[in-house]
Amino acid sequence: MKKGDVVWLFSLAAFVAIMITPVTHKMFVKFTTEHAYMGGFTKFFILATMGELLAIRIVTSDWSIPKGLLYRAFVWGLLGMVIVLIFNLFAAGIAGALVNGFLPGGNSKFAFAFFVSFIMNLSFTPTMMTFHRITDTFIDLKYENKKGKETWKGWVWCETPEEKCWVPYQIIEKQGERHGKLKEEYIATELNVDKVDSIEAEKELNGWVWGRNVNKNEYGWVPLEILEKEDR
Repeated sequence: MKKGDVVWLFSLAAFVAIMITPVTHKMFVKFTTEHAYMGGFTKFFILATMGELLAIRIVTSDWSIPKGLLYRAFVWGLLGMVIVLIFNLFAAGIAGALVNGFLPGGNSKFAFAFFVSFIMNLSFTPTMMTFHRITDTFIDLKYENKKGKETWKGWVWCETPEEKCWVPYQIIEKQGERHGKLKEEYIATELNVDKVDSIEAEKELNGWVWGRNVNKNEYGWVPLEILEKEDR
């Protein structure tokens, strides 16, 4: 069990303790009843974010905090507020449909719960998840762009009839404003690496390392920021 597992489980246990302890449960119910939107925001801000972190843990077998976590949590909170409104709209609509015979079940609480859940998930949930995916993509791009500006500092985008790639400025001999030639042989290959791979570095330029992937016996460039020195 990793340290992150303990922290996550402790956080979940703390929330469960609040829910099952009579005094705090009563306070929580009162808060979410009197301030429904804030209650929805708080629950989703915390629980949905915990769920997102757990999903990363399951997929990658490790705990990792995604870039823009607070932005993502804020989006979940906003979705929680929307769900409070949508649930009440669907609940009122389903109740009316049951009473007026548009749906089977009459006064059955089971039928009411089933139709609220079924129709809400069928109609609203796809829209909600699409919105969440769009905001996630926007946040990813925001941090990707920031990272890219830093990573590619000292590199020049070059084009020849045969190839288009990034080239370190140190090996370019300028010949006019937009032309130049290489001072030495250059290979633009980027390495695909896994977390368990070992890289045998040969040289470093502008935040990137040229080296050999020992595990796969492949040569190429790897961002320095994703590497850590191995103890020998």
